[in-house]
Amino acid sequence: MVPVAHFHDSRGTGMVNYLAAYESGVRYFDCSMGGVGGHPTEVKYGGGFTGNVCTEDWVNLLESMGVDTGVDLQCMLQASAYCESVLGRALHSKVALSGLNPLLDSHSATTAS
Repeated sequence: MVPVAHFHDSRGTGMVNYLAAYESGVRYFDCSMGGVGGHPTEVKYGGGFTGNVCTEDWVNLLESMGVDTGVDLQCMLQASAYCESVLGRALHSKVALSGLNPLLDSHSATTAS
């Protein structure tokens, strides 16, 4: 059996939990673009915030740590912007708001495959 980490970010601890899982050897993570999804909106868990950990934020953190995720970061940002336009609202992603880590070298920000 292969472990898969899945955390919600209702109280801002999802990324820390993912990092702990990564450091424990987990290499598969279930997250979602912009944190979309999670609990049904009728469930008022976490003050009404229902989202999962944001894919953009997790991938940006991993790449910032030097972990090659194989994700094309520019395409990921385009998908994030498209998701916002379809939903008609801002996503919960910090990366969608502020962009990728500016310290990422241009190679990893454009050619990760």
